[in-house]
Amino acid sequence: MELWQRFTQTARKAILAAHEEAERVRNELISTEHLLLGLLRQDECGAIDVLESLGVDLEQLAADVRKGIEPGTSEDLAGEVSFTVPVQRALQTSYAEARRLGLDDRTQHIGTKHLLIGLALAEGTAAERLLVDAGATPERIRDAPSPGHEAERTETEQAQAVGSAVGDRQALSSDRIPPAVGPYSQAVRAGDFIFCSGVIGLSPETGKLVEGEFEVEVRQVLDNLRTLLEDCGSDLDNVVKTTVFLADIEQFAGFNGIYAEYFDDAPPARSTIQVAALPLGARLEVEAIAIVS
Repeated sequence: MELWQRFTQTARKAILAAHEEAERVRNELISTEHLLLGLLRQDECGAIDVLESLGVDLEQLAADVRKGIEPGTSEDLAGEVSFTVPVQRALQTSYAEARRLGLDDRTQHIGTKHLLIGLALAEGTAAERLLVDAGATPERIRDAPSPGHEAERTETEQAQAVGSAVGDRQALSSDRIPPAVGPYSQAVRAGDFIFCSGVIGLSPETGKLVEGEFEVEVRQVLDNLRTLLEDCGSDLDNVVKTTVFLADIEQFAGFNGIYAEYFDDAPPARSTIQVAALPLGARLEVEAIAIVS
């Protein structure tokens, strides 16, 4: 199951609100501060229940968070921002916390209380410092009652019970590339085929778009695609169709030479399209369809 599908509806809203907070101040990456603000924007949820039970002044906490966020300089975010490495780790910690607190193996839903614990455990981040200063330590958050969280979990279990039974279809992902924490899956298996979402040149180490020449970005995109396919039960040799999106068609020749290194034997069918813009200012994006190994 894709990480996004494990979040409750309210937790998803909090993540989307964090996205809005980053865009509002032109930040290219969603930080732990943005995620904390996203949680504080939810009216009724486990995280708010917990913070109120601990006596945290929510308005003051939100004001303190906003003080520490530096405005960005990006003129055009192309409609999408990504996550800092600390946020990616906090999301994974939230999932581990959901499992630790006893959700069964079938659902393992991540609620806003789990997200709050993930932020409180994000050592060295502004969100962790602000939460601890406000008295919201991981231990106190775990012990606090959270009726809102239980309501979140019940609502989403019902929705996912319906959605998970649709045909021979399975969401897939790789832990070795930046996660798809949005309303889409990194890949979906349907029958004997794997459909990969568009991949851009995000560095697995930083979660940011790689810097440097166009060649560096091309290789990162194709390396990410190879990693995703391998972790989903396939590989580049089993790709039957790719679609390539280029921000500048004049770079097609440079792309094509590198692409040929990755698909040197019986290359797949391919379409190449010039587009006006790509997420995070990427210069190319590649999606693929492959046969299961």
